[in-house]
Amino acid sequence: MQIPTGVLGICILLVSIWLTNKYKLRFPVIAGICLFPIAGAAALTHVSRKNTGGLLASYYVAYFFAGLQPLLFSWANLNAAGSTKRVVTTATMFVFQCAGNIAGPQFYFAREAPVYRTGLYVDIGCWSVLCVLALSMGAYLKYLNKKQAERRIALGLPGDLKDMSIMTTVEAEEYKRQLTATMLAQGLDEAKLYENAFDDMTDFENPAFIYVL
Repeated sequence: MQIPTGVLGICILLVSIWLTNKYKLRFPVIAGICLFPIAGAAALTHVSRKNTGGLLASYYVAYFFAGLQPLLFSWANLNAAGSTKRVVTTATMFVFQCAGNIAGPQFYFAREAPVYRTGLYVDIGCWSVLCVLALSMGAYLKYLNKKQAERRIALGLPGDLKDMSIMTTVEAEEYKRQLTATMLAQGLDEAKLYENAFDDMTDFENPAFIYVL
């Protein structure tokens, strides 16, 4: 019975990974995926209980939420520097996810069967908030990258850096060669760029850190 949703979840995850790797952006993909479960859950509250095909289609559309968790965890991990902060960030997200898994079913009241409007409305509200938060976080991270660029320039480093963590191996090697040549041409010390690479510094402390949008 769970094979169709399992296959759907895998396909959604693969497509979302392909999109984030192609466009090097996380927040539009996360916000875009949120729209599908919102639409699917909204349809479940309106489609007639006699329309089994419509209900099934609405459920499958709502099941796009399966792609959100991996993207959110990977996005948070990419935007937290230092092993300590990354562990704390991941652990905090996992704890709140577990709390949500406990609280969520409590809104599906037996008296509302088989529609469960309250539970579906709560889900719609949560996905809507997540969509807004993803878009807001994208704008905030863009602002932080601008501040990081200003810090690097003040330290005698290139302000406009690209994040190699989201590049392929070939892209990263090519960018390293270009960056080295640019820094040498400008008389900048390349060693300064990597001097904190193995320090347990947070993203706020490390001027070379680049936030992933």
